[in-house]
Amino acid sequence: MTRLLVIFSLTVLLLIGYAHPITAMTQDLGRHLLTGKMILATHHISRVNLFSYTYPNFPFLNHHWLSQVIFYLVFAASGTTGLFALKLLIVGLLFLLLVRAVYGQTSLTALLVSSLLSFPVLFERTDIRPELFSFLLLAVFVIILRQYKQKPTPLLLLLVPLEMLWVNLHIYFIVGIGLYGIFAIDEIWTHRQKLSHSHTVFFFLVFFLTCLAALVNPHWLTGALYPLLVFKNYGYSIEENQNIFFLQNYYFHWSIFFFETLVTVGFCSFLLTARKRSLADWLTLLAFTYIGASAVRNMPLSAIALFIPLTLSLTDNFQSLKAYLTGQKHVFTALAWSLTLFLAIVALWQGTQKGIGYQVAPGAERGVDFLEKQHITGRIFNNFDIGSYLIYRLYPKERVFVDGRPEAYPASFFRNTYIPMQEEPKLFDSVVKHYGISVIFFAHTDQTPWATSFLGTILKNPSWQPVYFDDYVIILLKKIPANMRVLARFGMTERTLQATLPKHPSSRQLLQIAYFFDRAGETTQAITAYARLLNHDALSCPALTRLAALESGVNPLLARLYTQEAQRLCR
Repeated sequence: MTRLLVIFSLTVLLLIGYAHPITAMTQDLGRHLLTGKMILATHHISRVNLFSYTYPNFPFLNHHWLSQVIFYLVFAASGTTGLFALKLLIVGLLFLLLVRAVYGQTSLTALLVSSLLSFPVLFERTDIRPELFSFLLLAVFVIILRQYKQKPTPLLLLLVPLEMLWVNLHIYFIVGIGLYGIFAIDEIWTHRQKLSHSHTVFFFLVFFLTCLAALVNPHWLTGALYPLLVFKNYGYSIEENQNIFFLQNYYFHWSIFFFETLVTVGFCSFLLTARKRSLADWLTLLAFTYIGASAVRNMPLSAIALFIPLTLSLTDNFQSLKAYLTGQKHVFTALAWSLTLFLAIVALWQGTQKGIGYQVAPGAERGVDFLEKQHITGRIFNNFDIGSYLIYRLYPKERVFVDGRPEAYPASFFRNTYIPMQEEPKLFDSVVKHYGISVIFFAHTDQTPWATSFLGTILKNPSWQPVYFDDYVIILLKKIPANMRVLARFGMTERTLQATLPKHPSSRQLLQIAYFFDRAGETTQAITAYARLLNHDALSCPALTRLAALESGVNPLLARLYTQEAQRLCR
C-alpha cells in the first residue's frame, strides 16, 4: 500500500510540473495546429516553405506532420483544454510505464531518488510539442528492449510499427534506432559464442525491419536521413539547441544542474555495482549523457532512457548500504527520507515556476487583435520569435518575413539579411524597399544583441511610428498613405510610448515593459517603469539593480539607496 501511495504521489508531482498555462501557442503550437488543419483539408504535405514571402519556395521537410494532425484533431474536438489533457495523459502514461517496468525489482528509496532526480530534468520541456510523442515512444522502446534482453518475447515486433509512427511524429525517431543499436551491440557481445541462436537472429531481423520502418514517411530515404542532415542548413542558433556548457556561462539553470547530478549519480552508482551492469546499461549511460549534454532540448531523453537502469543500480547500492549499516537501520532510513524530502521540495518548487493552470498564457494575441481590429494590412517585418504565431493567426491573408524554423530558410538569409538588417539601419531600409514592407510586428522579448540594436534605432527612424505596444510586442507602421488613418489615431513617439496592459498587470508584465525601455535606451521611461514595478513588488531585485544603475547618472543619492537595498535583499 505504501509503495502504491508513493507512486501515486510521484505521478501527481510530475503532472504538477506539466500543468502550467499553455505557453507554446505564441511559439510553435499555433503553426502546428494550422499545418495539421491544412494537411487534413488538402490531403497533402507541403514540401516548401508556404508561410513566408521571403522564401516561399524554399524546400522544407515536415518531419512531424502526424503530430500536427493529431494536435489539430484534438484541438478541433476540445480546444486547448483537450491539448492540455493530452499532454498530461502522455506524461503520466510514460512515467507509469517506466515504474511498472521496475515494479517489484526496486526498493522504494531507489524509486524515489531516481524519480526526483529525473523530474527537474523533464521539466525542461513541458510545452505541448511533437517531442511529447518521442518521449513516450522512447520509454516504450527502452522497456521492450530490456524485456527482450531478460527474456525473449515477441513483443519486440511492436517496435517496427512503432518506428513507422515515430518517423512521422517527430525527428527524434532516430533515437529509437540508436537505442536499438546499443542493445544490438550488447546482444553481439553477450551471445558472441552463439550468434546463430534463434533468439539472436530474431533480434537482428527485427532491428533490420525497424531501420527499414524509418523509410515509411512522405520523403522516404531523405526523411529517414534527415536527422543527420538538418543542421547542414541551420543558419540561426536557438537556445534549446545549445549545449549545457555554453548556457552555464550565462546563467544558473536548475534543469542543467539536475541533469549533471543525474548522470553523475548514474556513473557513481554504475561503478559501485559494475559487475551487475550490462554493456547495454553502460552504453546507454554514455550515449545519453552525450546526447543530453549536447543540447538542452535533449536532456529529457536522457532522463527517460536512464530511468530504469539507474533505479535498478540504486537499488543494489542501497541494499549494500543497508547491509553495511547493520544495526543502524534508523540512520539509513533517516538519511534516505531526508534526501527524498529535499529532492521532492526542489522538484515541486521548480515544477510550479511556470504557474498552475490549463489556460493559454498571455502572449502576442493582443497585438494581432489590434492588427485585425484596425484592418492593418501590408507586408510585415517580424522577428524570429513571433513568426509562427503570426502564421497561425494571419495566414493566408498575410505571410511572414521569418518564423521559428531555421531549416525552412537558407542559412545565408540569416547571416546576410535577417541579423545584419537589425544592426544596420541602411540595410534595413533597403530590405524594406525590396519587399515593400509597411508593418513591423516585433516581439521585444527577443534577447539577442541584434534585437536590442534594432529596438534602439527603429524608434528614432523618422519613416516609422509606433501604434501599439504591450508587454510582449510593439507594432510600428511605415508613414505611407495606406497607414495614415491608423497613425493619426494611434501614433506615438519614443517619448510618448504608452503600454497597453491589463487593469492589474503582473510583475512579469511590468518587468517586460521596463526591460523594453531599458534596452531601447529610453532612460527616463525605463526609470519610471522600474519604479512602477517596485511599487508593485517591493522585493523585485531586477528593478532595484537596474534603478541603482540608471539613477547613478541622474540622482546619485537615490542610486546609493537602491544599491544598498539591492545588496540587502538580492544576495
